Amino acid sequence: MNEKTISSKVLLEVLNLKKYYPIKRGMFAKIVGHMKAVDDVSFSIKKGETLSLVGESGCGKTTIAKTILKALEPTEGNIFLHVNGEKIDVSNMSKKDEKLLRKSAQMVFQNPFTSLNPRMKVRDIIGEPLQVNKVAKGKKLQEEVEKLMETVGLRKEYLIRYPHAFSGGQRQRIVIARALALRPELVVLDEPVAALDVSIRAQILNLLMDLQEQFNLTYLFISHDLSVVEHISDRVAVMYLGKIVELADSNEIFEDPKHPYTEKLLEAVPIPDPKKRAEQLKPLEGEVPDPANPPKGCYFHQRCPYAQDICKKEYPPLKNLGNEENEHLVACHFASQLSLKGLKVY
Repeated sequence: MNEKTISSKVLLEVLNLKKYYPIKRGMFAKIVGHMKAVDDVSFSIKKGETLSLVGESGCGKTTIAKTILKALEPTEGNIFLHVNGEKIDVSNMSKKDEKLLRKSAQMVFQNPFTSLNPRMKVRDIIGEPLQVNKVAKGKKLQEEVEKLMETVGLRKEYLIRYPHAFSGGQRQRIVIARALALRPELVVLDEPVAALDVSIRAQILNLLMDLQEQFNLTYLFISHDLSVVEHISDRVAVMYLGKIVELADSNEIFEDPKHPYTEKLLEAVPIPDPKKRAEQLKPLEGEVPDPANPPKGCYFHQRCPYAQDICKKEYPPLKNLGNEENEHLVACHFASQLSLKGLKVY
């Protein structure tokens, strides 16, 4: 976990968020059920903090990100963004608030090869947010774009090139520059290094950490790679089948996990020693349940080596095993009794 100053002020609040997709069948498209992509999720992020959402593909991470940025409408729940002394209700915004949201929150997508318009030059890609929001034009626009290029480690001579002329790492730097153009406070990073070569990942992660310190950014970092998450996070929220099952300080998640699913995710983190790796690797058995028809009780009980009868009947509440200053939230009936294996990656 990187050393930095985190404000006591909350920037983002997500309260009881739900996103259900209707399942329709028959000639008249009758709704016969719902696919619960996000099911009653709550968390907050302080200004200057990095909170990571981790979990297997399909657990709801990206859906949460898109809902926060108003790309998707929530089924239920509230999302509040605190900027410039104002409290924006993202789920019920005025046009004024929507404009403020666009300036205050931006997203960096997973694949830099598909998130850049191949027909636009780099100067136009980065400058577009500044033009659309009437922040700069003419010479000032050119200066701002050149400054952003320099900030992300690219030469200003590249401005007249098209995206196809760049490597994956360079394209992701362009995406980051575009996201920073309006000086947002919150940046949502959706698997920002997953599509990059391993040799480039560390460079982009270090860049993101430097930019966070330079511009006092707040990150919501989405990933399935726990080795990446440990490097950049202050706190980690582990998701399974649309729900948060564990949320705690990054060090605690890695060194002292309390949920069996977190333990299994840690066992899948690559380590360099082949002998230790062979001893450590224990594949998680079973398949992720259908979110349209989740099992009764704890959603993880069918794959959990510690499951007992109560796990098959009752879904465990999210309880705090820490304290008010250092929360460690866990949704497991036996969290306080289990002694689970942690892992220190770095």
